[in-house]
Amino acid sequence: MAMSDSAQNLTKLSGETHRRSRVTTTSRILIATDSVEKIKELAVQLRGLRYDVQISFYDGKTLSAAPKRAPAAIISHFVKFPEKTEGVLRILKSHFTPHEIPVIGVLPVPQSNPQTIFDTVLIEPVHASQIANRVNSLIRLGAMEREIKLRVETLEKDFGQTVIIEDDGQHPPFRVLFIGQASPGFMVVINALQSRNVDTVAAFTSFSAFDYLHESKFDAVVMNALEHPEPALSISETMRRNARLFHVPTLFLVKDGEFAQFDKAEHHGARDIVNVKSDVKEISGRILELANYHRLHDNLKGEFESLGDHSSICEKSGCFTRTFIERHAARVFRANHKVKQPVTLLAVRPRLFCSEHVSSEYAENALMQFGQMLKNLVRMQDSVAIYDDDRFLLMFPGSTEDDAKIVLERVKGLVACTAFEGGTPNSPLTLAIDHTIAEALIHESSDLTIGRVILDLENRNSGDYLEESA
Repeated sequence: MAMSDSAQNLTKLSGETHRRSRVTTTSRILIATDSVEKIKELAVQLRGLRYDVQISFYDGKTLSAAPKRAPAAIISHFVKFPEKTEGVLRILKSHFTPHEIPVIGVLPVPQSNPQTIFDTVLIEPVHASQIANRVNSLIRLGAMEREIKLRVETLEKDFGQTVIIEDDGQHPPFRVLFIGQASPGFMVVINALQSRNVDTVAAFTSFSAFDYLHESKFDAVVMNALEHPEPALSISETMRRNARLFHVPTLFLVKDGEFAQFDKAEHHGARDIVNVKSDVKEISGRILELANYHRLHDNLKGEFESLGDHSSICEKSGCFTRTFIERHAARVFRANHKVKQPVTLLAVRPRLFCSEHVSSEYAENALMQFGQMLKNLVRMQDSVAIYDDDRFLLMFPGSTEDDAKIVLERVKGLVACTAFEGGTPNSPLTLAIDHTIAEALIHESSDLTIGRVILDLENRNSGDYLEESA
C-alpha cells in the first residue's frame, strides 16, 4: 500500500534516529494516525526514550505500513477521520492475532462515551514521557496478568492446589513523598495533590527522606531538582540500589531550559522529568499516573505472593523450588514460543568470603538472604528458584539475553555493597557470583535450555565454597 511523502520522510528520518541510539530494549510501539504532522514530534520523542516506533498512516481509505512483527502497544491518534478509528483499530488488532495488544487512545477532548476499543485514554496536550509511562504500565501489567494465569495453571495441574484470588476491598488514598526545599513551585504541586485526596509527606533533607522511605510505603516520590539536582540524583540512585525501594517511581521537578542532566537523571532511575512551569493539572496527573501504576503493581505483587505453598516455595528464601521452576518453565516456554517471544534463563552461583571460619548455619542464612534479594530485584512476571544447595535459576519471559544482562548488572551492584552476618565481630560475610545466561533457541524446550545454562555454570571453576578473602 502506498504511503504519502510526508509519512515516508517521517519514517525514514525517525528510523535513522533509532539506528543511531543505543537501545537496550526494543519494545515496539505502533502509532496509527491520520495526521503525520500531529505525531511527528511524539514519534521522535518516543524514539529518544529508546522505543522502536513504527507508524501506520490512514488516508481515509487504506492503512499503510502495518509491520509484520507485533508491537507491545498501539497508540491511536485520529484527527481527520475519528469516526473510522474503531474499525481501523479492529483491523490492526486482527492483523496481529494471536497477540493481545493494548491500545492507547490520544484524544483532543474527553469523550462522554469512550470507544471500547481503547484500553486507556489520554487527553491532549500530552507529553511523550506521559505516554511512555502509560505504555510501560500496560505492557508490564499485561505481562504480570498472563504470568499469574500460567502460575495458577501450574499450581493446579502439577501440584494439585486449588487457587482462589480475592480482592480485600481496601483502597486507601495514594501516598506521595516530596523531597527537597519547600519552594513555591513545589508547594503548589503538593497543595494540588492534597485537594485530590492524596496523602502527601514532605521531607526537606536526604536524611529525613530515607527515614520516611524505610519506615513506610509510598506510591511515588517527587524530587525537587529546581535549584540543585545533585541531591535528587543521589537519592534516586540510592533507591535503585535498595531491593525494597527499587520499584518505587521517582519524578524530578525541574526548570525547563536550566536542567541539563536528563540522560543522567534517567540513568539514575528517574521515571519522569517534569517542567515546573507546566500546568499544575498536568504535573499532578503525571505524578498520579506513576502512583497508580505502582499501586496496581503492588496489588498484583500481593496476588503473586499469595500463590504457592511449601511444595512449590522454599520457606527460608521465598524462592520457588526446583520442581516448580522445571514444571512451570515448560508452560512459560510454550506460551512465549506461540507468540514468538523470547525467554531467557540466568543461572547464578554465589561464592562466600570471610576472613574467619563461617559455620554452615551462617553460610545458609547468607544464601537464603541472597535469594530474597534476587526475588526483590526482578519483575513480578519473572521467576526465581533455588535450584539446589548453592545455585539459583532465574527465568525471564519476553526478555532477551541483553535484557537479562541488565538484571545481572543490578545483582552485581547490590552484591558489591552488601555484607552478611558471619558469626564473628568485625568479620562480615561477603559474596561474589558465578553466572551464565542462555536465551532459548527457536522451538527449544525448557528442559534443554535449563540443561544448557546449568551445565555452563558447572563448567566454570569457582574454587572452594568458603574461602578466605585476599
